[in-house]
Amino acid sequence: MEAQLKVSRAVTRAAIQRPFFGSCLLNLRVEMSDKVPTMATNGKHVYYNKEFVDNLSEDETLGVLCHEVMHVILLHCQPWKGKDPKLCNAAMDYVINENLIYDGIILPEGALINRNGDFTGLAWQQVYNILKDIQAKDKQQQDQGGTIGSQEGDGSESAKNANISSRSQQSIAKEIAGFDEDHVQTNDELSEADMAALKDTVERMAVSAAEQAKAAGKLPGGVDGIIKEIRTAKVDWKAMIRTNIKSSCPDDYSFRRPNKKLYAATGIYMPSMYSETIDTLVFALDTSGSVSQSEMVRHLSEMNAVSLELKPLKTMVIYTDCNVAKVEEYGPGEEINQLNTRGGGGTEFTPVFDYLEYHGITPDHLVYFSDMEVYQGAFPKHAPDYPVTWLSTSQDYPVPFGDLILVKD
Repeated sequence: MEAQLKVSRAVTRAAIQRPFFGSCLLNLRVEMSDKVPTMATNGKHVYYNKEFVDNLSEDETLGVLCHEVMHVILLHCQPWKGKDPKLCNAAMDYVINENLIYDGIILPEGALINRNGDFTGLAWQQVYNILKDIQAKDKQQQDQGGTIGSQEGDGSESAKNANISSRSQQSIAKEIAGFDEDHVQTNDELSEADMAALKDTVERMAVSAAEQAKAAGKLPGGVDGIIKEIRTAKVDWKAMIRTNIKSSCPDDYSFRRPNKKLYAATGIYMPSMYSETIDTLVFALDTSGSVSQSEMVRHLSEMNAVSLELKPLKTMVIYTDCNVAKVEEYGPGEEINQLNTRGGGGTEFTPVFDYLEYHGITPDHLVYFSDMEVYQGAFPKHAPDYPVTWLSTSQDYPVPFGDLILVKD
């Protein structure tokens, strides 16, 4: 079968059978190239060599494409700054391939696979250090006419600390000696800004692909932790709020904000004009005893960053613990210059939603700052008809509605 057709069939199979990888491949440019010996990626493209693909089965072709996708989403195409490229590739391959074969993906003969589980749970940088030590020790022993483990006490210290046996070290040394792949291309020519933009694009692609695969019940086991890390530590939550607020069609009629005052008496709700202009943005601050003063100062900085950028017609700040203690209002571009913290009691989320409902306020977005030191009964029984983002400064929590983001330093 012609290589181009084999690759196209593999991408189609991935979209159907392995939607996470299929979605990512459809967002990357897969191209034939005689400049790579096998397959390679630079984080934006996946290149394949025709002769290499000619010698693969269809299952192996799919496997290597999935392998390249993992290089992309794990951001392996970032500069390595002084590291040995060959060992970097080998370390990355060991980490990736263990996860792929665990999910039943078939890889071609010669792929670096450690079936002893020596590298299970390790980052590629940790594996790199182990490989570097094994390689150095192997060279030293060969110069002395022996092999790793041939003398008592011989072996890599890093490998021994990782509980890798001398016999396994010998096998690894042989594998990396015969490994001659360089299929991850770093983007050394990109500026820091371009590299950051590429990283953001890759992470958004990965999250979107994971959501599609999860909906189909086919999210690979090794990917779940990667996506969780992206969501909790790398997502620009300000951009997420901005996207959520502006997600509706600008200057159009919408039932999301029904004209309740005019039609409540008849029980008939008519759509109201909705504009991309932000009417009301609400910040709710958990002022319970478990929230520290440093967290409060951080809240102030983050509230101003969002408010001054989006310039809502009205910004409300609600201070609350088990009750609403104080409410402040600010105009467009008006700085929130201090935190008038009140409370110090236990945490209850319901009072804020009750306050907004009682006063007939339907915000464009509610951003709730909390350390999430709560119990499930602290939430309202029903989700509101406006978007909510929970910003947790302490821990993850299975919120019953809205989006929760862990805010990291």
